[in-house]
Amino acid sequence: MKRYQILYILLFATLFSSCKENEFRYRDISPRLRLVSEVVTTSGTFNTTTARYDTVHFSFRRLDNDATEAIVRFEAHLVGEAFTTDRTFKLEVVPEGTNAPAGSYEIEPLILPTNAYYATVSVKVKRSIPGLDIADYTKGLTARIKFRVAPNENFLPYGDNNEFTLSWCDYFNRPTSWNATINTHVGQFSQSLYKFYMEVVGETEFTRYNSSNTAARALRSYLQRMLQEYNDLADAEGRPRWKADDGVTDLII
Repeated sequence: MKRYQILYILLFATLFSSCKENEFRYRDISPRLRLVSEVVTTSGTFNTTTARYDTVHFSFRRLDNDATEAIVRFEAHLVGEAFTTDRTFKLEVVPEGTNAPAGSYEIEPLILPTNAYYATVSVKVKRSIPGLDIADYTKGLTARIKFRVAPNENFLPYGDNNEFTLSWCDYFNRPTSWNATINTHVGQFSQSLYKFYMEVVGETEFTRYNSSNTAARALRSYLQRMLQEYNDLADAEGRPRWKADDGVTDLII
C-alpha cells in the first residue's frame, strides 16, 4: 500500500510541475507601454520626489500673445526589456473624454529609441479651435484629448485602463495659494496680474507670501516697482505697457 501511495505522490508532483512549466512557458511577457506625466520636485539637498500623473494641462497664456501653436509633451514608459533598435508605437483617441476636433492637434512620430525605457510623446496643439472658446476664463472651457496605447507588432498597452488626458486652454486658473491675504494686499486675481507675477517672481504659487500680511505687502511693493520699471522701459522703446485683462487699460497693482 505504501508503494502505491508513493507512486500517487510522484505522479501528482510530476503533473503539478508540468502545469507550472506550461504556465510559465505561455505567460504573456509582451513588452508594454504606460502613458504618464512625471513631475520631479526637490526639497533640500537630497530629498527628491517623483509623482506620476495620467493628465497634463497646458495654457497658451504662458506663451507670447502671438503664438498660435504649442508643443505639449508627456511620456510612454516601457514595461519590459529595452530593444537594440528603434521601435514605433501607436496611440488611439478615446472618444469619451475628447472634445478637440482632429484638426486642432497633430501627433509627432511615435518612436521608442534604441536602448531606451521611455519615449517622449509630442503633440502640437492649436490655440484657435472652431466652435470651442478656450480663452473664456469665466466659462472654464478646455480642449481635451484622451489617449491610450493602440496594440501593434511592437507593444501592448500597460493595462485596460491606462488612458491619458491632454488638455489645454488660453487662460490661467487661480491657484489655491492665492488666498484672502493675497487678495487684500496684492489684489484680486486677474489673468494679467498673475502672468506678471510669474514673469518677475518666477513662481506659480504664493505659499511664501500668503500667511503673513508683512510678506504680502512686501510682495505688492516689489511688484509695483517692477511694473513701473517695465512700463518706463516700454515707453522708452515705444512698446505697449503691461495691460490689464481688457487689453486696453494699464495694469494697476
